Amino acid sequence: KTVMNHKFAVGDKAIFVNDFGVVWGIKTFIALDERSGKPTYHYEGSDTPWYSVDENNFITPEPEDFSLSREELQAKYGFKPTDYFGCY
Repeated sequence: KTVMNHKFAVGDKAIFVNDFGVVWGIKTFIALDERSGKPTYHYEGSDTPWYSVDENNFITPEPEDFSLSREELQAKYGFKPTDYFGCY
């Protein structure tokens, strides 16, 4: 079996942004996994602990991000309605 290269390690923290651009806050990784040949992660407090999340859904936080609310993280990293076709 080949060793999968993960960007993050167990204990690291990252901002979780789902596939729809919704920011779910800063998460702490508790396990590394892989699915379909891609690195994936299990994080603390998940509502779906059996399902690991793709590495592309995590952003390395900047030091100041740790003091931001989820709403502020959403404004900084997540989907904004004006991003697509000028809708509001």
